[in-house]
Amino acid sequence: MTSKAAAGTSRRSFDITRSIDLPCKDRYKEFLDRVNAGVFTRGFVLITGASVAHTFTASLVASTMALLVVRRLGLPPHLIGITIATSAVAALLVRIPVGSGIDRYGARRFAIAGPALVGSATVLFAIAGRGQPTTPFVSDLPILLPLGAIVWGLGISTFTTAANTYLANTVPILRRAEAVGYFGVGMTIGQGIGAGFGYTIVTTYGFTAMYVAAAVACVIASALVVLLREVRPPAQQRQRIGFEASVLPPTIGLLSLTIATGSALTLVPLLGAARGLPNPGLFFLAQAAASIVARLGGRVADRGRVRAIVPGMLLASCAPLILTQASSTEWILAAGLAAGFGFSIAQPALQALAIDLSPADRRGAAVATFSAAADVGILTGTSGAGFLVASTSFGGAFTATAVGPALGLVLLLVLLRASAPAPAAAPDPGTA
Repeated sequence: MTSKAAAGTSRRSFDITRSIDLPCKDRYKEFLDRVNAGVFTRGFVLITGASVAHTFTASLVASTMALLVVRRLGLPPHLIGITIATSAVAALLVRIPVGSGIDRYGARRFAIAGPALVGSATVLFAIAGRGQPTTPFVSDLPILLPLGAIVWGLGISTFTTAANTYLANTVPILRRAEAVGYFGVGMTIGQGIGAGFGYTIVTTYGFTAMYVAAAVACVIASALVVLLREVRPPAQQRQRIGFEASVLPPTIGLLSLTIATGSALTLVPLLGAARGLPNPGLFFLAQAAASIVARLGGRVADRGRVRAIVPGMLLASCAPLILTQASSTEWILAAGLAAGFGFSIAQPALQALAIDLSPADRRGAAVATFSAAADVGILTGTSGAGFLVASTSFGGAFTATAVGPALGLVLLLVLLRASAPAPAAAPDPGTA
């Protein structure tokens, strides 16, 4: 009888969807008034609108970077990668300190500063030209170009960390994944508009008009954030700069997903050229469409994070396997849909889980740690995929890519089980 009771107690105490997904009241006393509040509050609408404007700017600049380097400045194509890598490294290096700063000073001022930095970067890009002082060790590269890339990366990292922390501190506790999903839809829309119109603006009106549009969007983003009311939990301990270890499980999950996403950015165009596919870019179109649809279903993850994380990450693993067989447009579309649905089902649940696991007064550091996984994953995926396909084949490269999300899922579940509350001791019948 005693063993059955103990077994029952053990089973009940390790239930990820109950013990981890739903926050403890003692831990969130200051937020009990918003447990069942609506998602579309004034603050949520403002921060999402600011994110749309900011993402539009970032995508607009990124999608025309190759044209700036090669067409306007007349530089060799390999400097495109150096410029973008410079911004990515800058974003990664500043993210953790920014997260700790947000915990100390609040998200609002950082969310204002982010678009201001991005706007400053657009000015540097606009005035960069041949004949200016060049970059040390890269004699052909005007110094203003990598300087603009550094400022651009700092701005993107600062805003995204601050915006996601503000979101974590204000959205309804029991509707976190749903809110994160809607927020992600806004970012996807901004990204799509920026990337979709960047080339047209440059070819029709010129680079100056494009950078003016980007700067105006930055002003709009900062203006919307100015209207926000600062919200942050009271500090429970002295703030420190560093990673937040409590969010390691979802961070590993996101890292594995973004490595697969970065690999696709490199491998899919190469696959299309090698196999003579008419438009491999349809993969990314299908991925974006699926992403928007999947993010609207965030309520599933609010009923249990793992219920969304497991199928999402498994579906993300299927996308590269589909690409190993890609010989027609239909296969490309199927893989894009699988990649979009998989990532966008799992990512809001992973982000909501990271918020669940983080101490209330370390949310900025937690968001920074979680977001850094995306920086590292994209860098690793895009750079590593080329070496992988060169040393093996497309089949080998995509198979290796498929292992990533599956392995990340296993590690995530193992770490969650290790961090779950210990089973309660069974009562001793002799003392009853």
